Amino acid sequence: MALVNSYIFRGDATDKSGSANGTLAGTTTPANQEGYLAGTSSYYFTSSGTGDLSRCDFARTTFQYTGATPFSWEMWFKSSKADATLHSLMICRDSGVSYFTGAIALYISDTEVLQLYMGGGGAGNLDFTGTTNVCDGLWHHVVLVYDGSDDIVMYLDGNVEGTKSATVTLGSSDLYTANSKFSIAAAYYHLTTNYYYGLTGNIGYFGNWNEALTARAVKDLFMRGKKRTY
Repeated sequence: MALVNSYIFRGDATDKSGSANGTLAGTTTPANQEGYLAGTSSYYFTSSGTGDLSRCDFARTTFQYTGATPFSWEMWFKSSKADATLHSLMICRDSGVSYFTGAIALYISDTEVLQLYMGGGGAGNLDFTGTTNVCDGLWHHVVLVYDGSDDIVMYLDGNVEGTKSATVTLGSSDLYTANSKFSIAAAYYHLTTNYYYGLTGNIGYFGNWNEALTARAVKDLFMRGKKRTY
């Protein structure tokens, strides 16, 4: 078990650990900008509003796991959000159904803290809300860890920000139907074929692990990431 896919977003969305390249998309392609940690390049997403928003899309099978398989998703981000709407960091969902059914979705809330949704129908299940303001103009490290059973933990800057038992069995029947999409920085809604909840800010790194990272491993990633250069 190890890091399977990694993206440093320096000029493109090339997979540095595997072969699952992402695609930068939107009416305005995300701009490459100096600014990730030690002054290296990252993508700056100016995506607020509705429509063909700036984002990074992945094939639906890129991060596909069965319900019994643990995984971890890691991201470095910086938000310059200055409005009272949701801003999307990452979302995996079945775009053939309404709302957040069959989804894992991580947002910055209207109150500038992290919110995690896990699918279950209706308007989605808000599984927990963080307490730390992440719209402070600083780089933040977030990791979602799924244990392969029913528990998911969210870490922020090396510390536990929230934990919750999943409201659905995470797996191929829930997250990875033929209509599924995995997107960073915007969320797709099939009824309008538009993207919503665009991020205003930077995405500096995304990593996909095929294991449930330990608290110590997450802390180590955070400490190393603070010094990372590309």
